Amino acid sequence: MNKTIFWDFDGTLAKAPFLWSGSLHNALTTILPDCNISIDDIRQHTKSGFTWDSPEKDYSKLIGDQWWEYMIEYFQNIYRKLGIDPKYIDQISMLAVTNVKDVKRYQLYEDTIFTLEACKAKGYKNYVLSNHIPELRDIIYQLGISDYFENYIISALVGFDKPRPELFEYAKRLAGYPDLCYMVGDNPEADILGGKAANMKTILVHKEIQSMADYTVMELREILQFI
Repeated sequence: MNKTIFWDFDGTLAKAPFLWSGSLHNALTTILPDCNISIDDIRQHTKSGFTWDSPEKDYSKLIGDQWWEYMIEYFQNIYRKLGIDPKYIDQISMLAVTNVKDVKRYQLYEDTIFTLEACKAKGYKNYVLSNHIPELRDIIYQLGISDYFENYIISALVGFDKPRPELFEYAKRLAGYPDLCYMVGDNPEADILGGKAANMKTILVHKEIQSMADYTVMELREILQFI
């Protein structure tokens, strides 16, 4: 039997607090150390605008470098709204991109490796299915967990974001249309509703909230009692 688990990444296997606002703020204060703009000021502008905030749109022309071009323009607009001197905006925006790609911003949950190993031992094939940057595979490699995965489905390399059915269909096709598959994630809409619409069993992790998930757990290791 082909048994597969599709894993979200950020908020599920790893955590990266204030990834976007923190990266933008760090870039700003590195180039302009006397700037008095706070991370909270930046967070007011990062509550929307990412491709996954509007998954109903077709981003099939924003793949890889094109996705980053879209995001760099988004960063530039944020800095303009914050009143940053235009002559520094390009430099700061490019540094923000470097910050987001920096593996040091990501930290595995303490039971991530144990859980991935256990799932693999149970005969499951693990895949990453994430709304994330094109370089996510490199980040996972640097975190030392790439050997646990068969392959990666990353929105910025496909052109659709969860919960779009096209992304889930792509994932199932890549996995050989598993006989049994789970979607594990922390987002009740992108992961849970998207997974259920794709006829996957769903597990919500790290959040005690109402959702349509088949199972809800606070720690990754707890999913082993269900799969």
